Amino acid sequence: MPSLLIDPDALPCPWMSVGADGLVRQINAALCELLHGTPQQLQGLHIDALLGGGGRLLYYGYFMPMLRMHGAARELALSLRGCDGATVEVLAHARAHPAPPQAAEHIDLVVLPVVERRRLEDELLRVKRAAELAPGMLFQFVCEAGGHCAFAYASEAARRLYGVVPAQLRESDAPWLERIHHEDRERVRRALHAAADNGQTWRDRFRVTAPDGGQRWHAVQATASAGDGRVVWHGYVADITEQYELEVAAQSRETAERASRAKTEFLARASHELRTPLNAILGFAQLLELESGALGGPQRRQLSLIGESGRELLRLVDDMLEIARIEADRATLNPVTLPLRALLARALELAREQAQGQGIVLQLVECAPALLVLADEARLLQVLGHLLSNAVQYNHPGGHVWLSAREDGRGHLSIEVKDDGVGLDAQQQAALFQPFNRLGAERGGVKGAGLGLTIVQRLLPLMDGAIAVRSLPGMGSTFTVRMPAVAAEAARAATPGLLEHELPQPQGAPPHGTDAPGGAAGAAGVCDAAAGGAPHAPKPAAAGDAPPKPAPAPQAGTPAVDVLYIEDNPVNALLMQTLFQMRPQWRLQVAVDGAGGVAEALRCRPRLLLVDMHLPDMNGIQVLAELRRHVALRDVPAIVVSAAAMSSDIEQAQAAGFAAYWTKPLDLPHMLGELDSLLG
Repeated sequence: MPSLLIDPDALPCPWMSVGADGLVRQINAALCELLHGTPQQLQGLHIDALLGGGGRLLYYGYFMPMLRMHGAARELALSLRGCDGATVEVLAHARAHPAPPQAAEHIDLVVLPVVERRRLEDELLRVKRAAELAPGMLFQFVCEAGGHCAFAYASEAARRLYGVVPAQLRESDAPWLERIHHEDRERVRRALHAAADNGQTWRDRFRVTAPDGGQRWHAVQATASAGDGRVVWHGYVADITEQYELEVAAQSRETAERASRAKTEFLARASHELRTPLNAILGFAQLLELESGALGGPQRRQLSLIGESGRELLRLVDDMLEIARIEADRATLNPVTLPLRALLARALELAREQAQGQGIVLQLVECAPALLVLADEARLLQVLGHLLSNAVQYNHPGGHVWLSAREDGRGHLSIEVKDDGVGLDAQQQAALFQPFNRLGAERGGVKGAGLGLTIVQRLLPLMDGAIAVRSLPGMGSTFTVRMPAVAAEAARAATPGLLEHELPQPQGAPPHGTDAPGGAAGAAGVCDAAAGGAPHAPKPAAAGDAPPKPAPAPQAGTPAVDVLYIEDNPVNALLMQTLFQMRPQWRLQVAVDGAGGVAEALRCRPRLLLVDMHLPDMNGIQVLAELRRHVALRDVPAIVVSAAAMSSDIEQAQAAGFAAYWTKPLDLPHMLGELDSLLG
């Protein structure tokens, strides 16, 4: 064997020389280290002793034939067996000496361990598989100095996203650009070049034509490296259609919510600004009615018209607020199981006075005692009140209104309000639930604003209900309310005796009255926070009503009762001062702002506080908080007297600790009764 020109131990890789007889003739130190042996252990062994697993088959079946034919073989994967019995995976390179066609006398065999290489190959394979299975397209995008651009690499997602194979993109970016919406294409190009010029990450969104012909939204994000006049981008393209649609929906929802809040705030402010002058109009009209003994008949009639007109305007304000609450999802409902017959009887009783005034006969014609309905009691009464009021108002003297209810056998109840009045044609029925549309009734003598049926239509879905109408001109109308029924057996088990009891007077029943075709009527309300904050609607004083009896004059030596009224509006303050003249035993103090009210309360130690919610320096809740900081004022009852009548205003006042909430315009006779109860 010719001697090597270099020392084998100086070689960086394992090496051995194998003779034609298969015996290992010579090895180097690197091979000893690889196989964990010594030269004495390895030299002289047959090559078969070092081949492990299927290595022998590959060595004799492939490796040796290649050497005999070509004199060399490269990168044959072999398994070698070390001296410690461990298997070592290697790549073998060999050359025969002498070269063919002469018979080889020995073989130089270089073996390279493949542990690290295989680890890297496995890692690269995992990365490639992840790239191919990723929902988006990983890419390397190259822009040459001359302007030509192409994808040096694009993952298999290109097929799914753009309907092209990655090989097409390696030639040019044209197939990709063709898929981008024509309105976005140039913008995408500009964004790409601008990001490269500014050294920024390329981020963009654009529309594309999907392989199925539909429109999708894609997002790209990539970073760049530049050199030699070319820019290389590495990044990712993803289909974000669903995300984009969610964002659009969220933006639309936010826009709608902002519009709803703005509308609610506008209506609340408009209501406040309307209620404030109405408080003076109705308040002084009520005071004059209470002292109308000196007025002649025509003057009393004129005074009555002032009160009626003011109350009509108040009904309109209340209906506007009701619609605002429903549209803003702030309508408060408490669905419970109710005996329907008792509820219908209650609705007829509430409508009876109006019916008698117009000579209309009300009749409950059908409703089995066992029928139960799932509904908010006050709201269902409100719905029926509007429908009955319309049936009375748009009828003729001596007409009839029939109220009935039956179960449809499919888990629902049908409540019908039928009249033999003027009826509606098809065109009127199509516009029946439009706000402020009175369907021509504004040219007649029927009062109203055209909001009642709008409220009915929007309240019923909140109770899983619905409304339908059948009508013919001159033949009357039938309004059918569909509501969820409750099985009597289940209701008896849950609430024994439910069917044997009549309904109590509902707390918080919203007012109802005249409208066209859907009416609403209301009265100045008083909300008792201690009773849960439900707004009461006492009957307003009318001409001819007996005025409340004046309280007896205080006995000698009895101290006057101090009531502090914190109010910045001088007209409202004057109205309250005039009212208190009917109770000379009470001494009323007025403060025009929050700070002055706190100071006056500390000075006079009142037994009752009346507080406006909107003061120049602070709101009513802040005033109450400041008052409660003082031990002497912590137990003094405080009542809100305000034109802010939104449910949120009332709830905030209740939470702050106010004992009651009186909304303007005030019902003065009712208020006097409340004050009598509070002050004695």
